[in-house]
Amino acid sequence: MNKKSIRNRSLYIATTFTALMLIIIYFLIINTIKNNIIDSVGSLRFSQSKIVAENIESFIIKAQEHLTLIGRSIEKEELFSPEKIQKRFNQLNPSLTIFDNGLFFFNEKGELLAELPFINKERIGMSFGFREYFKTTMQTKKPYISLPYISSKTGKYSLMFTYPIIRNGDVIYILAGGINIQSVLNPIGNLQNSKVGQNGYYYIYNTNRIFIFHPDNSRIGKADVPYGVNKLFDATIDGFEGYGETVNSRSIRYLASFVRINKTDWILGSNLLYSEAMEPLSNLSTKLVIIFILIFIIIATTIYVAFYLFSKPMQFLTEKIENLSLDYPDIGKIDIEPKYYYKEFSPLIEKTNLLADNLKKSYETLFNVAKTLMKGQMIQLTFNRISKNITLLNTKLHLMKKVTETGSIADLLRDFENILIETTDITKLLSLRIAQTDIYKLIDFGELIQSYLSSNAINKGIIDAKLEVSDKIYSVYADEYLSLQMIENILINAQEAQVGVSKEPLRITLSNFDNEEGNLPDLTGKKYLKISIEDNGVGIEKRFIDKVFAPFWSTKPNRPGIGLTIAKDIAKNLGGDIFIESELGKGTKVTIYLPHYTESPMKDKKN
Repeated sequence: MNKKSIRNRSLYIATTFTALMLIIIYFLIINTIKNNIIDSVGSLRFSQSKIVAENIESFIIKAQEHLTLIGRSIEKEELFSPEKIQKRFNQLNPSLTIFDNGLFFFNEKGELLAELPFINKERIGMSFGFREYFKTTMQTKKPYISLPYISSKTGKYSLMFTYPIIRNGDVIYILAGGINIQSVLNPIGNLQNSKVGQNGYYYIYNTNRIFIFHPDNSRIGKADVPYGVNKLFDATIDGFEGYGETVNSRSIRYLASFVRINKTDWILGSNLLYSEAMEPLSNLSTKLVIIFILIFIIIATTIYVAFYLFSKPMQFLTEKIENLSLDYPDIGKIDIEPKYYYKEFSPLIEKTNLLADNLKKSYETLFNVAKTLMKGQMIQLTFNRISKNITLLNTKLHLMKKVTETGSIADLLRDFENILIETTDITKLLSLRIAQTDIYKLIDFGELIQSYLSSNAINKGIIDAKLEVSDKIYSVYADEYLSLQMIENILINAQEAQVGVSKEPLRITLSNFDNEEGNLPDLTGKKYLKISIEDNGVGIEKRFIDKVFAPFWSTKPNRPGIGLTIAKDIAKNLGGDIFIESELGKGTKVTIYLPHYTESPMKDKKN
């Protein structure tokens, strides 16, 4: 068994705990700094976005007011002929500083009556009734800002501001002003030159998810952000304004801010690359890692020195216990130097010395029993004294095991425990010999086993077995107590083999066996009672089959390994034998052969 060091294990636990605590503190600091950066950078970006949004809002209000003034002057002067409108338009060149894509005048059919700047006569009379801005204005009878469209004049994305001229509740003319959103001459188009950080950008979309402006012109006029991809984008549709960490529809991580643009259903978004926002944190985290590594080295060194100084007396005590003699009659005691003697060691030293005294007494008692048996004096009092000493020794051993469970001391205590088990097992063997009281009678093993299984008081409820008995099985001359002992030892072994493997009951089969042809050469008789006990347990490896009947051998830890030895000894005394068949992983079958009462060597001992 690998020996474990208390000092090394303690050092490992202490340094591991220290490392974990430093790691937790590190991540708490990093997380706090990260949140602070997000709050500070995010609030700054949000404030800047609000300024940009207010600038766009002012431009929209200015454009709508300017278009309204032109429309009202046309209404007032009733300049409704194409010539008059064109003449008035030619006087409005300053308006092109706002409407850089031109001014337009349409009739109720969508036909172009006039435009500024004037291009050619071929355009006059062209129908634009198919345009979204024309249809919406005719339907709502209100001023309207269109969705982005590609201008027939410039081939660029534009927005159209409209002003309806209404008579008797019907729209008879529409005045419109166009803005080129790919031109830097207006606040919307100028967003192309406005960077957020080094690589970030602004964009505008409406509550229907359609992009009004985007630096990637291929996305203008499209709703190409699926729901659920960008959580903050989705939240703004429901009224959210603010900033936060998000991943856009192209799977790029950003620190984004969102501001609504009044007078419209537009939302201004700004994206700052998350890595760029967290660049100060990246630089700081490297320095923090170096600092925490240095702190860990200092703490680990301090812990090592402290544990070394603390464990030196314990190491000295361990060496004393390792060198303690356990050979009878030279069983020694622990004698420790005063400079290494601590009050915490006192119970351990006293109990170890007491255990050594009791061990020596147990050896002496065992030798006395052996001498008594050799002289033929089988007195029960001797075994009572052995039992008393073993009980005392066992109690002290358990007290010692509570003191320490690791290292060399634990190995020594296990040596004591093995000696105790060996002493107990030898006493059982001797007791078995004394217990043979020569009370033999004719026994029906079917009735004997059935009575045992059905009596909870006898088998203590631990044996779950199914009994099958053939008709007219042979009776056997045997001692009833020893027979039960033999059967019980085998049943307990079989039951324990099934723990955690199978819940099926054990199978006990009783039948007659004819050996007249010498099928079993180890049996000299002709007629035998055959008792088979089968389990569905773990099985036994082939290399261990020949060892199972050896005294003090067991595959189970802390078990005496004497139950099958006793069972086989009882069977042989009755003139029979026990055989084992087993396959690893499938179970074990134990077969007992007991001679017919007419062939029993015990028939002359019938009581």
